[in-house]
Amino acid sequence: MYAGTFPANIEKLILIEGGAAISGPAEDFAQLFQQYLQARSDILSKPEKLYADRDAMIDKMLERPFSAEAADCLLNESMIASPDGGHFSFSHDRLLRAPGPVRMTEEQVLSFHRRIECPTLLVTAADGWPFPEGFYQRWTEAIKGPLERCVVPGRHHVHLDSPEVVAPYVSSFISK
Repeated sequence: MYAGTFPANIEKLILIEGGAAISGPAEDFAQLFQQYLQARSDILSKPEKLYADRDAMIDKMLERPFSAEAADCLLNESMIASPDGGHFSFSHDRLLRAPGPVRMTEEQVLSFHRRIECPTLLVTAADGWPFPEGFYQRWTEAIKGPLERCVVPGRHHVHLDSPEVVAPYVSSFISK
């Protein structure tokens, strides 16, 4: 969105496993907002989950598509001790688990992409996030600048799981 809002400020754009807001039809807005409010209420009504140690937190993270290495890396930035020092929790905003309160329409999302003029690299993982059908095609076609796309083996956090696979593409793109 920043690259589409201020295209003159961006020399090159690198996107890893994403690059556009998930859009939705305007007529779904009220229902999505209701779902957001319900999820928000459910999340905030429960106490924050506390963990006995780092291993318990890594086990929780491994319930999602993370490698142990990626979980460990992310945990370095997100593990905080409770005030009593005997437990630990994640520092991320729990409301990130709720669906977003608003969703732009497809046309609104594409309006940002139509203004992107810089060279863009899109790295996607072969077993990455299950984005909706056509997610990449619509908005990559809207970008005005040259676009390179590479599909690499891995999952959604491919840059953490396999930095040695992603880094050569990024380095090559930056050096052009």
